[in-house]
Formats: sequence, C-alpha cells, structure tokens
Amino acid sequence: MTEFRVYGEPAPKGSMKAFMPKRARRPIVTHDNKRTKPWQIEMQWAAREYCKERLDGPVAVSLVFFVRRPKMSKAKAARTHYSTKKPDADKLARLALDALSGYAFNDDAQVAQLAVQKLYETEYERPGVHVRVCALVL
Repeated sequence: MTEFRVYGEPAPKGSMKAFMPKRARRPIVTHDNKRTKPWQIEMQWAAREYCKERLDGPVAVSLVFFVRRPKMSKAKAARTHYSTKKPDADKLARLALDALSGYAFNDDAQVAQLAVQKLYETEYERPGVHVRVCALVL
C-alpha cells in the first residue's frame, strides 16, 4: 500500500481545446484551465517520490481532496464539511488518476475501486489531496 499527501490547490481535469495557427499542419491542443498542468506535475512529483513500485493487476484508490472554503458565516462553516462547489469531484479524480498512471500503477484502467471525497480545508488540513493506493487481492 502506498499513501501520501500532495499540498496545493487541487485543479480539475477539464476539457481540452484545440486551435489551428496560421500555416500550421496540425492543431495545438491545450487545457482550458491554466492550473491543470501545474497541479498534474505536482502530483506526478509526489507519486514519483512515494510510489516505490508500480502495481500490476487491479488496484483500489482512495482520494480525499481538501479545497478552499468560500466565505461563509462561522455558524454555517461549523456545520459544513463537504464541498458542494466547483470543481467537480469526478474531474479532480480524473486528473489524479492520470497523474498516478506510470508511477503507482501502469494504467488507470487498472483501478477497480475508487473512493473520492471532496472536503473543505480545516485548521488542521491545508488544501491538497490525500492519496492511498493498494493492490486488490482476489
């Protein structure tokens, strides 16, 4: 089992956009969110450091994202733990699985179990993601 934490503002794996420069033979494809690539690189660095071996076969992945809390009253903040604002949990997980591919496991198609939580940051938890990857035994 591999478990680690990546600090920073989680970014979603959004849509791709393509444009065709003048006199180009191929379109240039880029992310529609400027924070996507830096967050993916940050996750890959952490995965490279903490994942000592690539898992073969089915894996279980647990991702707990901590996002910045929007401004709200203290009473409401005390009652609110789960984030219902953007970015979407599935798009956060998509980027995380792409970043872990090649480090924690060979391909994200190996993920047979996936648990994702999106929580607001607390005084004890800074923005980022807590990652846990383990092999599934039949």
